[in-house]
Amino acid sequence: MIFVSHAKFFAGCLGALLATAVGAQTINPIPQPYSVATNAINPSLSPDGLQLAYTALRPAERIEILDLNTKTNRVLIEHAQMSVWSPDGRWIAYQQVRTVPGIFSPGSLMRVVETMVMDERGGRPRFIYPGSRPHWSADGQRLFVVDDNQAQIVACRVDKAEDQPPVYWTLDKAPLAWISPDGRRVAVLTNENMAVFGREKQELQFLIPVGVMRHLYVAWGHDSQYLIIALGSPEPEGDSAGLWWVDLQAQKIHRLAKGEWRACSVPAKGGPLASAHQSPNLARIWVFPSEWLEARKAGRVPPFEPPSPPPPKE
Repeated sequence: MIFVSHAKFFAGCLGALLATAVGAQTINPIPQPYSVATNAINPSLSPDGLQLAYTALRPAERIEILDLNTKTNRVLIEHAQMSVWSPDGRWIAYQQVRTVPGIFSPGSLMRVVETMVMDERGGRPRFIYPGSRPHWSADGQRLFVVDDNQAQIVACRVDKAEDQPPVYWTLDKAPLAWISPDGRRVAVLTNENMAVFGREKQELQFLIPVGVMRHLYVAWGHDSQYLIIALGSPEPEGDSAGLWWVDLQAQKIHRLAKGEWRACSVPAKGGPLASAHQSPNLARIWVFPSEWLEARKAGRVPPFEPPSPPPPKE
C-alpha cells in the first residue's frame, strides 16, 4: 500500500508537470512566420524591427513602408526598387532605373541604374552614385554600390559626393559579390559555391555549397558574423533551394525555409527577419519572428514551408 501510494503521488506530480508544460505551451506558443504583403519583393526591415520597406510590383514598381504593428502602409516613392534601411533607421537607400536617349543611334534608349538615398519620412531624394544593389556600411557613413560599367564595387560616402569613391572589390574576380558591413569580408559566388573571403588578403574563410541555382540573394548580418541567403533552384524542392542562415563564427548552416526564395532582409537586431517567397503565380513577403528563428536554429521547429497560393482566377 505504501508503494502504491508513492506511485500515485509521483504519477500525480508527473501529471501536474505535464499539464503545466502543455498549458505553458498553449499559452506561449512559438510565433509562426506570417505573410504581410503580396505582389511584393525586396523586403528591408527597419533596425528596430517595427517597419518594413519593400518593392510593390503593381500597378508599377514603387517602394512602400508597412508598419508591422498597425498593419498600415504608405508609399515612399514611385518608380524605385531594392530599398535598404540605414543602420540608424533614418535613411533608405534604393535604386532607380531611368531610360535616357542613346548616343549611338537616333531614337535609341539606354537603361541607367542609379543609387539614391531618401529620408524614411519622405522628402527629396539625393543622388549617390550610378550603380545598383546598394548596401550599408556598419556605421551608416558609406554605401557599397555595384558599378557594372566599371566592373567593381565602390564605397560611396553618404554625406557628400566623391569623384572617385574607393574601390572595395573588382567584379572580374567574381561577378556576384556582397561586402560585409564592417568592410572586412566579401561573399562571392564561385562556380556552385558561395565563398567568404577576407577582403584585404583574399584568404578563403568559409565555403557554402549552393549547387545549381536560378536566383541568389545575400544579406549580411549587422555584425558581419552571419549571412542570410535566399536561393532558388531549377527544382524548387531541391536540396539547395530555400532560405538559409549561415553562422560564420560557429561555422554552422541552418535551413530556415524550403521553396523558392528571391530576396531577404538583414534581420533587425534581436528581432524578426523578412524574406520574399516566389511561387509560380505569386510573390509574397513573409516575416519570421525572432522567437521562431531561435527555435529553428536550435532544431526545435522544422524548416518553414510556405503554403501554396490559390490558383489565379480565370
